[in-house]
Amino acid sequence: MSEASVPIAAGETLSRNMIIKLRRSYVTCTLIAVNTTMFLLTANPFPFLISKAALDMFALNPAFVLKGDKLYTLITSMFLHGSFLHLLGNMLFLWIFGRDVEARLRTIRFLALYLGSGLFSCFVGLAAYSLPTLGASGAISGIMGSTLILFPKTRIKLIFIPRIKAMSVPKRISATYIVPVPKRFVAMVLWFIYQFLLAFIGSVGVGYWVHVGGFAFSILIIVEALIWRVEGK
Repeated sequence: MSEASVPIAAGETLSRNMIIKLRRSYVTCTLIAVNTTMFLLTANPFPFLISKAALDMFALNPAFVLKGDKLYTLITSMFLHGSFLHLLGNMLFLWIFGRDVEARLRTIRFLALYLGSGLFSCFVGLAAYSLPTLGASGAISGIMGSTLILFPKTRIKLIFIPRIKAMSVPKRISATYIVPVPKRFVAMVLWFIYQFLLAFIGSVGVGYWVHVGGFAFSILIIVEALIWRVEGK
């Protein structure tokens, strides 16, 4: 039987599953709006990079936090982005993965998972880096990690953009590879391994340990919740 659909415009249809997903995406849309608003308030008009004043005030700086100062940056740093491309990439991943997870967990549990993953990744960042960190990557990695348990059998495509540094070329050359993966479980495991290797190698400019921390935290929380649910029955 074909999936039911609802007309939304001439020649266009939207599946019932998509409509339900959109109706249950309040938190996802709100988080995207908050992150975007925060960027607009803290970025310079051009070239859309975060201002130094905002970086000093809201980014997570181990030099202060480990001494008990500016503890509020454990939260504010999660909604801060260094550039427009940084914001765009994170919000794209939040939109893709957030709607499914929010539809499954519903509002309160989804928000708790997002903030919990982000907060835990901040502590990982404090342990791993001496420089200030910022961005929603840790929280979004947590949302991505939860799909490994919640939606292990759905299909997904991975896009790898490795950076190749050639001796004869002064700038890095990027090549894009689209790899179809039959199961989301496999895709997320591959993504986690990729992030872990980059973190272990020590890639400069990206907090890969933050990604690893958020991802691992969400899996532990989801697995613990499932165990508690099974034992409670």
